[in-house]
Amino acid sequence: MKYGILTAAFLTLFSGMLSAQRSMGGMQGWNLFEGVPFEEVYLEEQGISWQQPKFDKGMKAMEGQIITLRGHVIILDAYIRLNVILSRFPSKACFFCAASGPETIAEVELANKPRRLLNDQIITVRGKLKLNDSDPYKLNFILVEAEIVGE
Repeated sequence: MKYGILTAAFLTLFSGMLSAQRSMGGMQGWNLFEGVPFEEVYLEEQGISWQQPKFDKGMKAMEGQIITLRGHVIILDAYIRLNVILSRFPSKACFFCAASGPETIAEVELANKPRRLLNDQIITVRGKLKLNDSDPYKLNFILVEAEIVGE
């Protein structure tokens, strides 16, 4: 009997935490990106291959919306640290190591210089979603005017 009560209490607590994380967009944000198909495109002029996203109307409707992502930091700018990559997975399993797809990373343009961030540090950020399907030198999912809302 007491194990049943403990189990029920644990499940209630866990589902509440999961629900809070989803409502913050921590999981919802990454799940939003999962449905985007990519096509391998060779850009002859630049001499590079690029996985170009094919955004549908639903995804395009999300552009400009505030979303929240929770993930692992990958530092881009060692001095200013205003731009970072956020990865759904730790650096050993991130997109750049060919362990996952481009839907698992987002470029984050922070509005304010944060305190020191470390590679693989887990943070939660919130910002306006910008989609990129034309510039192979930027990521496909970009959060602009972003702020760190949790660690």
